[in-house]
Amino acid sequence: GPVTPDSNDWSFTGDYGFARRSEDGVRQVSLTGGGHFCFEGFGVYGTFGTATSRVVGGDFGARQIILDAAPEPLTNLVGEHLRIENHTRSSTYRILSANKCAEGVSLHVDIDIRIGEGTADGFEDGIIISHTHFPLAGFRYYHGARLVTPCGDVLTLDHIQPDAVANIESGLRPLSRIAVKAVNGERPDTGRLQAALEKGDSFTIFDLGVGDTGTITMTSYIRSTEPGRFEARIGPETTLALGKGLEGTARISQNGLDRDVLIIEQNGMSTLNLAETGLGNVLITL
Repeated sequence: GPVTPDSNDWSFTGDYGFARRSEDGVRQVSLTGGGHFCFEGFGVYGTFGTATSRVVGGDFGARQIILDAAPEPLTNLVGEHLRIENHTRSSTYRILSANKCAEGVSLHVDIDIRIGEGTADGFEDGIIISHTHFPLAGFRYYHGARLVTPCGDVLTLDHIQPDAVANIESGLRPLSRIAVKAVNGERPDTGRLQAALEKGDSFTIFDLGVGDTGTITMTSYIRSTEPGRFEARIGPETTLALGKGLEGTARISQNGLDRDVLIIEQNGMSTLNLAETGLGNVLITL
């Protein structure tokens, strides 16, 4: 029959979950982000599901982002998605590799972090004038992006206003007015801009910068493959529910290593605390 909040056969706290059942019972329960989702005593009893950190550096031109921390084991972050945001913009990248480094955790992502390149061809207070055409200027696309100069100075952009576009017949050159974001209520004057950029210098605009927030939102799930055997993917600090009335231990297999975990009764459900197992795929055998 239909599943409703009054049916007393499921419990949920979180943002998004999915459950699948057959005539034999519940086959799979998934939960994206943190919270709890159990269906007929089976599912994700609890998980944080979201890891938040801070961008502390990186070689953005090479699609490298360094975070101050990330959940272990790092190899299991490959394939997850990293959301980078500040109070004006956000973007999402797929993680291709993750390794420890002196500053924290180095991630290599799938999409180019560069969103623009140009030349500084003039200056006004708070404005860099460029004869570069920026296709998305005027749509707030560059709001909060970082302009990096050849000497490494970083300027946060407010917007780019297109004043003219190139015209082959007339010989008209494109003209863009790049507005630099004010700091403590004051935009940098012409002298400050000229100290960071000489006329004719090239610059690069990046989608993110140091100080931005990085968030990895993970999906945890448990799936019944046959009686007494389960596949699962878990986030940090995850506890799974295997059903009701189970006792003893369950064999946990991950990355070629096996260990036994005690089954604990909680709120009428038989649960496994996998907090020490860490992020990744596991096989469970009763």
